[in-house]
Amino acid sequence: MLCADQNFDIAQVIRFFRSKPGELIIYYELEEGEKSSSRGIVEVCPDTHRITRFLEKPQEGLTESRLASVVFYCLQKNTLPYLSQFLTLQPQAKDRTFGQFWEWLINERQLHVFGMKLPTGFQLIGQVGLSDYTKWLTHYSAKQQENPAKPITCRSHARVGLMGNPSDGFNGKTIAMTISNFWAEVTLVQSQTLVLLPHPLNDPTEFGSLQDLFCISRKEGYLGGLRLLQATCMKFYQFCSKQGIALTKQNFTLKYDTNIPRQVGLAGSSAIVSATLKCLMKFYNITESDLPKPVRANFILNVETDELFITAGLQDRVVQVYEGLVYMDFSKHLMDERGHGEYVSIDMSCLPSFWLAYLSDPSDSGRIHSNVRQRWLNGETLVVEAMKTFAELTDQARTALQDRDWGRLALLMDQNFELRRSVYTEDCLGPGNLKMVELARQFDSAVKLPGSGGAVVGLCLDQTRLVEMRQAFQEAGCVFCVIVPYDPSASAVGGQVHRRSGWLQDRLDSFAAVAALLQLEEDSASDGESVLPAPSEEVPRSRKDSATDQQRLAPLRPYAGESGVCGPFMSRLEQEFGLYPEYLPTDRSRVDYVMTWCVGRAREFVDAVWELQGPVCNDYAVFSAMMKRQWDAPAPALDSGPPCRPGSPAPPDPRLPQSVPQSPSPLPAVRTARKQPLTPLQSMSLSESLPCGGRSTGALLATPRCSPVCVCVASPLTRIQQNQVD
Repeated sequence: MLCADQNFDIAQVIRFFRSKPGELIIYYELEEGEKSSSRGIVEVCPDTHRITRFLEKPQEGLTESRLASVVFYCLQKNTLPYLSQFLTLQPQAKDRTFGQFWEWLINERQLHVFGMKLPTGFQLIGQVGLSDYTKWLTHYSAKQQENPAKPITCRSHARVGLMGNPSDGFNGKTIAMTISNFWAEVTLVQSQTLVLLPHPLNDPTEFGSLQDLFCISRKEGYLGGLRLLQATCMKFYQFCSKQGIALTKQNFTLKYDTNIPRQVGLAGSSAIVSATLKCLMKFYNITESDLPKPVRANFILNVETDELFITAGLQDRVVQVYEGLVYMDFSKHLMDERGHGEYVSIDMSCLPSFWLAYLSDPSDSGRIHSNVRQRWLNGETLVVEAMKTFAELTDQARTALQDRDWGRLALLMDQNFELRRSVYTEDCLGPGNLKMVELARQFDSAVKLPGSGGAVVGLCLDQTRLVEMRQAFQEAGCVFCVIVPYDPSASAVGGQVHRRSGWLQDRLDSFAAVAALLQLEEDSASDGESVLPAPSEEVPRSRKDSATDQQRLAPLRPYAGESGVCGPFMSRLEQEFGLYPEYLPTDRSRVDYVMTWCVGRAREFVDAVWELQGPVCNDYAVFSAMMKRQWDAPAPALDSGPPCRPGSPAPPDPRLPQSVPQSPSPLPAVRTARKQPLTPLQSMSLSESLPCGGRSTGALLATPRCSPVCVCVASPLTRIQQNQVD
């Protein structure tokens, strides 16, 4: 036997063998091209891991199992006499095989034999020689050098509870939806040792002063996201060991990022756990059959409740695993019989426009659960009947969603909140939540709490009042945004296109962004107001309510290239990406928006990067990493000069243009087009970065090498800006 990744952990196999009252067989899942008639096939009970039947090279159709023995067995001492008995019964040498021995021992003698799965492929099963092993080891070594492990990045989105919450923790029913506005992202990279990297903002270890430490600790608390990574890894190893899954001996480095607002009940903690679990499953090749979605939701809940003692229910974990719009039934008989509820995805087409608002300075959302659970456990009639009513409202809301009866849905959302108010009382809900609810009702909008507290979700059927309501929430010191639902079925296609070959999609999204911005400008101009900012030399403004945004979020100042400030500056802008995704829908528009907030040395640097029009301009993650590496860490020394000081710009590079414009763009998603042509060296760099090999600046439309309709030549945003300049 030769394990495909050469990281077979025999110590874990021995530990599992010693924990079971019987023998042990190692098996794996056949690959698509392998035939079950060439292997010993096992049928395994998923609950006890006991092998119920062994079939030595069965004929096609005899079993549906695709689990094959890898000729690796562990036998107890008192089982060895069965070998002699088997040999006595099989006088013919051709019948004396290990496969037939296990077939006889399991199927006829009914001995307890357990199975342990290795989530990897195998080669050289059977009679092979040393030369075969040497050849395959050489093959794997060369393959690993040619194709080093790539980073694994997974994302989980925030959720809003549309109906039934908080009855998910009380055997009730709920409907929830994942949203694209906010997300948590985890990246896993293979490494020599296991490393968990703290987040620079959520897990700070350095502070500017004692006052900074005080302010950050008072607002953010002492518990960041690093504990979530560690608890997930611990539970993952524990789960795999208990389930008979032998993980390979591989280490990794984990880091996370998130723009989900903290302590406002949008499932930020479970999003980090969910994204971490996705990375671990991909890294160790854990399949859907190994960890089904219902079990995965229970796993995430156990990480938070058992390890970190976080007050939580199943709703958040279920909707983040299934994604989209999900109906959930947590009835007691289902939970007792299955260990999980009934989860059904709901069609997301033609959903109405929901909105979300949350407090800029929320309290701990965990307090809102109060003593309701204990009252429910004590059988208090008010609480028990309320949870049943929550379930009934959820069933009615499911029907309203299917019938697209938005008026009925809005009425049910209001009833959901009033029922919650009667059970939890206004003192428990808190003045902040009640203030947001009353404010929304002034504009005839349905409203309820999407989670445990700190935020409200609403449905305003009169879209003409949505702008007024948004302004009212902002003046009240709240953050307001229109919800962008996250549909996994649409993202599986569209997201893949945008990430891997998104030139055409980027152009289409840019046209949509320009149309939205110009429409806003036209509508506001008719009212005598200006949404889009006027050109400014020093302080660019992204939208009319920029001053209000700075009050609701952290103050944002133009970035001039200061050392150690670039990371927080980028994170602050990323919060706006979540609040206004419709204005900045693509990586390219976000890169451009960041550039408009750069001044001084930082502006010179980003303008030079934009002039080259390389792939970095179309990949925000790469651009963000480049900015942080440039300004928050000492720059590497060039061959022609001394090392850079921390925070100082790199010495002049002849590959970059030295003369750059200083005025920011008058549009937040539009760069100023340069009139002068590119140098030959710049044109060569640009042509190498374009799929078609065309050469162009933002002011040009096409060259003889690239057709006028080529999508990779000139951004429509830049062309519009050029027309304005002309």
